[in-house]
Formats: sequence, structure tokens, C-alpha cells
Amino acid sequence: MIENVNRALLESLRKGLSGKVPPECISLEAVDPAKEKYISLMNTDFTVEEVGIGGVGGIKSEEMVEKIEPDGVCSDFHLSGQAVQPIINVESPAGTSLVEPNDYKFDHSTNMISFRVPPTIGKSILVRYHLARSIAEIKTLKFALIYSMTIWAKDPLERDEIAMEIIKTVYSQISSLDKQGISMIKPIKGILASLPGDKIKKIRVIDYLVETEIQIELPMPSIDSIQIGKLEN
Repeated sequence: MIENVNRALLESLRKGLSGKVPPECISLEAVDPAKEKYISLMNTDFTVEEVGIGGVGGIKSEEMVEKIEPDGVCSDFHLSGQAVQPIINVESPAGTSLVEPNDYKFDHSTNMISFRVPPTIGKSILVRYHLARSIAEIKTLKFALIYSMTIWAKDPLERDEIAMEIIKTVYSQISSLDKQGISMIKPIKGILASLPGDKIKKIRVIDYLVETEIQIELPMPSIDSIQIGKLEN
């Protein structure tokens, strides 16, 4: 996940600053003072929290595709697995999607799918549906990451100019970054600091707060694996 954010931010900076800083001088490595100018992008800290009540983002159900071979007479078919309404998709013949209730109807109480007209013999029916059992719980985690953008240039005026261009570039790329999973990005502070190992040369550091989310699936135990303990008096 952090790797994806690194890539998105790096591409954004290289694209937006192409006329100011060579792409090879914008990296995830420490500042190289041997270069005329350099931008270092580093994730320095992050926190994680669950989104929603208990972080639950939904339940994932097993999906099944059932193939039925019609006899040209029967219009009612019992599904082999207990289906959840609504049915995802019905094709008859395969490749031709049907519409409920115009072409068929599904009765959850009997687990039966009924066609208005008996399907043609020799032309398979494909029924895609969710099974009435959960296979995973989906949890959503929100990451709040701190990114430090360190700017070095031998010319102090150019260094500060690049710092302003970074802020403009990030704001102009917000829509693009959102499509890449970065839900929020904003500058939180900027400082002037000494270049590590050199008290005379100065660098600009802009800290950004970046938010993104991921979803993880937690397998749910099957009903036959759940044991109920006996209460003892």
C-alpha cells in the first residue's frame, strides 16, 4: 500500500516539475548535495485506524455459476446451491442475458428459478448467484501517512522557488491522485533546516498528510467449525 502511494506521488512530482527538476533528481532516496537540485520524498510516519463500527466494510459471499441443461419442456429448475436474492445474472442460451421478472422469476423460499417460456433443449442455461453463506468479513483500514518532501538546490532562491512549485503541483494533481487511491493530501508544515552533515547549507522540508484506505478480507469460519461449549453448574 505504501509502495503504491510512493509511486503515485513520485510520478506526480516528476510530471509536474519536469521543467524545473530532472526526473532522476526526484526520488525516494536521501538528498544528494552533489546535484544542482534534488527532491527527496520519504514516508516518515503513519497511523492506522479502522473505518466504521469495528472497521467492518461488508460481508463477502461465495459466488457460484450453475449450468443447467433444459429438456425443452420444463420451465422450473431447482438450484443446487441456496441462492441469495437477487440473482446476479441468468443467460439462456449462454451469452444472452435475461431480465427478471420479464423472462424469469426466482422464488427464494423454494430456491426455484422459473422461466416464462421453457428454455430450448440443447441450449445451456447459466445462472450466476451468491450462495447464502459468508466466506469473509471485509474490514476497511484508513492510513494517515506523513510524507517529507526535502528540497535541495545550490541556489537558495531556486530552492525556495521549487518548494512553491511542489505545493502548486500537488494541488493541481489532487484529482489524479484520488483516482490512484489517495483520498486526501495536504501540506501541514514547512521548515528551513541544515543539510545533514553541513550546518551552512540549507534545505527546505515540506511535510504532507496523506490519507488512503485499504480493505482486507478476514475468512469466516464455516458453521460446522464453530463449537458451542457446555455450561457447567
